[in-house]
Amino acid sequence: MTLECHARVGTSLLAGNGLFATKNIDEGECVVELKRPFIAVLDIPNIDTTCAQCLRSVTDAEDMDPAPDLNYCSGCRRAKYCSRQCQSQSWKRSHKYECRISKSRNPPPLPSLVRCMIQLIIMVKNETISEEEKRDIDRLTGNAPHLEPSDTLPVGSAIMSVYDLVRCDPKCADVTIEEVNKSLNMVMTNSFSLVHECLDPLGFALDPLISTANHSCDPNAVVIFNTARPSIRSIRPIAQDEEICWSYIDANEVRKVRQQQLSNRYRFQCRCPKCTSNDPNETMPQSEVEHKIRRAYVSANLEPDPLQAKRKLKAIIRTAQEHEYPITREPLPDVYQSLLVACSTIEEWRTCLLIAIKQFFLIDPKLYPQEFFVTRVVHAWSLFNLFRQVVDRYKEVDDYEGFQRDWGIADMVIPNLHLTQFLKKKVLKSHGPGRFANSVQMFASDVVEMIDTAPPHVQRYIRSDPDDAWGQFERLKHNKIDLSDAAPDLILDEPSNEEPWEVTQGNSKIDVHE
Repeated sequence: MTLECHARVGTSLLAGNGLFATKNIDEGECVVELKRPFIAVLDIPNIDTTCAQCLRSVTDAEDMDPAPDLNYCSGCRRAKYCSRQCQSQSWKRSHKYECRISKSRNPPPLPSLVRCMIQLIIMVKNETISEEEKRDIDRLTGNAPHLEPSDTLPVGSAIMSVYDLVRCDPKCADVTIEEVNKSLNMVMTNSFSLVHECLDPLGFALDPLISTANHSCDPNAVVIFNTARPSIRSIRPIAQDEEICWSYIDANEVRKVRQQQLSNRYRFQCRCPKCTSNDPNETMPQSEVEHKIRRAYVSANLEPDPLQAKRKLKAIIRTAQEHEYPITREPLPDVYQSLLVACSTIEEWRTCLLIAIKQFFLIDPKLYPQEFFVTRVVHAWSLFNLFRQVVDRYKEVDDYEGFQRDWGIADMVIPNLHLTQFLKKKVLKSHGPGRFANSVQMFASDVVEMIDTAPPHVQRYIRSDPDDAWGQFERLKHNKIDLSDAAPDLILDEPSNEEPWEVTQGNSKIDVHE
C-alpha cells in the first residue's frame, strides 16, 4: 500500500524504466512511502527477536516502541509475531502457504534469499496479490538480466531448494526450473537491504516501485525504513520530471570497486558524473597498503569473537596510521564503525566514544555533505547515547571532577544540548515522522526541560558556554585510540574464487548464504 507518492514510472535514459518526480521536491522530503515492501524477510539471526510482519523487535530501546512478547506461528514455529493482527496479515499474504511447506518438509533454517523466492512464487501462483502487483512483478522479471549458469553457481543450491520446496504447494506443483531461475534473476537484481532506522541490517526486501528507481553513484535520494515502512527521501532538490536515483552500493567506495560490485551483482556499468569524472581520488590505483587493509578487513568482519575482531580491527587502524592512509578513504570508515560495534559488545566505552566523535566531526562531514544525511544523523544519535552512557558512569559515583580530568570537558550538559539540537533539526529530513524521530524529539525536550528548570545562573552558563565545553568536546576528535591491544600483524583473508552474492544498501550488506 502506497502512503505517499510524488513519483511516476517512465522511460529512463539510464536503463529501461525509472522513477521521475511529479513535482518540485525540496531536499529532505519524502518522495515515496509505502506501508510495507512487497516482500520483506528477516535474516536468520533476527527471526527470534523481530515480528515477521511489522518488523518491530523486542531488542529495540524502550524509547523506540519495541515489540511486546513475540509468539511463534503455532503451525510451523518458523516465524514470530507481536499480535494477532500481524499474524493474520502475514497469514493471508503468504504465510498460510509457507507454513504448509514447512510442516510438510521441515527444512533447516532457510537463507533469506530462498525465503524471498518462495514467497514470491507462492504469492503469484496462489493469486494472493493484485493484478497491478502481478504486472509490476512481470515487468521486473522481464527486465532482469539473464545470468549464465556459471554466474549462478554460488546460489545454485538456492535454486534447487526453492524448486524442491515450492512444489509441495498444490498450486506450485507445475513450477519449472526455468521459472525458479527467472525469479532468482529478478530477486538478485531488484532486492535491497531491509534495515532498522539506525541502519542495522534486518533482512531482505523486494518492492517493484522502489526497485524501479535506477542507480547512481551520485544519487539525489536514499532509501530508508521506519519499522516496516520503506521510503525514498530526497537528499537534494529534485525538479519536476527529473529522474530519481539512489545508490545500490556504497557510493563512497572508489570507482574501481563500485564498478566491480555493480557489474558482478547487477550486470551494468554506471555512467553517472562521479564515474566519468577525472577526479584523481577516483582514478588513483590501489596501493599495496590498501590491498592489504581491504583483505584484513574481510578477515576481521568474519571474526565471531568481538575481542579478536577488536584486535584485528585495531591492527588495521595502526597500519593505516603508519602509512598515512586517509581516515575518510574506504574501507577505513567501515573499519572504525566495525570497531565501535565490537567495542560496544565488550563495553570498551572510551574507544566507542572516541570513534563516534571522529565520525561526527571528521569522517561524516567529508563523506556526506548534507548534515541531514541518514548516516550522519544515525551516527550523531549513537554519539549522543554513548556520551550519555559515559557521563552517567561518573554521575553514579558523583565524580564530576573525574569526568573533567579524564575527558578535558568543563561541563557535561553542554555537549548533550548541542547534539540534541543538531538531531532535532535534522531528523525529520533524514527519516521523516516515525518512532525514531519521536525518540529524538523526546530526548531533546528532556534536555531543554532540564536546562529550563535549572537555576538562572546555571542556565546562563550553559547557554553562553564561557569555558567552550563544546569546543573541548570537538577537540577530542584528535585524540588517538588506544591500539596497545591490537594484533601484532594484519591478519589477511584467504583469497576466494567465489564471488559473494550480497544485497547492499550503503554499509548494510546481506549475505544470501547466511
